[in-house]
Amino acid sequence: MYLIESGCVRLQIDAAAGERHIVAFLFAGDLFGFSLKERTVSAEAVTDVVLRCWSNSGVLNLSLQSRAVTMTLINTGDSMFTSLAHHMGTVTRLPAKDRFLWFVDGVAHSPGANTKEDVIRVPMGRRDIADYLGLTPETLSRAIGDLETDGTLKRQGRQAFVLLRPKLALRGLARPDLP
Repeated sequence: MYLIESGCVRLQIDAAAGERHIVAFLFAGDLFGFSLKERTVSAEAVTDVVLRCWSNSGVLNLSLQSRAVTMTLINTGDSMFTSLAHHMGTVTRLPAKDRFLWFVDGVAHSPGANTKEDVIRVPMGRRDIADYLGLTPETLSRAIGDLETDGTLKRQGRQAFVLLRPKLALRGLARPDLP
């Protein structure tokens, strides 16, 4: 099991035909990798990452001694499942612009994300974002351009955005896995 101390990690499934499906981006404070069976998801660093690592047997032994550890494992699994289910529901039903706004809102509310005031920094590239949202990079670029044109957001460099109308832009897109 791993704890991200700093940086960003993507979890992905590599399909037999060579395409990848990004299922999550994780930030500082997130746990991942605990599995009693064969892992079906791979983890790759998006940025420089510092991880803390525990063996499965070490985690299991510690969970026998501490109810708090057991509850953390249960809560982490439940939170990841809820996030994945909401992600799948969002990706399949929203238009491209709303998918991107949902994504930016998720990054902004991630405890380990590098967000200051109104500027939302995304550490991953456009290809990663497109793969996560089930879009082509071209569709993602058009969606970002449209959001910029209609005054919803403004780019600040290649990997930062300012939501100019966040309450209007994110109405109805709230993530149930976030406070």
